[in-house]
Amino acid sequence: MKTSILFIAALFLNTSLLLAEPMAFLAQGLNTWFFIGIEVVLLIGYYAYKTVKDLHEACELDLGDLNVFVFTDPNKKNKGKN
Repeated sequence: MKTSILFIAALFLNTSLLLAEPMAFLAQGLNTWFFIGIEVVLLIGYYAYKTVKDLHEACELDLGDLNVFVFTDPNKKNKGKN
């Protein structure tokens, strides 16, 4: 069991090392502040979404059994009464 975990860890680390060099070559011309700015915008958007969702759930009204305006049709005959 311990040996298989070591082999899986070695495979994972080797694969990540093989992929790290080409990714570093592709990312060398990118501005890191651009990605930091995008991350900050995403975090602010997530916080705003979470806040609005929680506020909506807290302020939701359940008026399922409330019958304030019950109208009956005046042209309809009362069949139950004699």
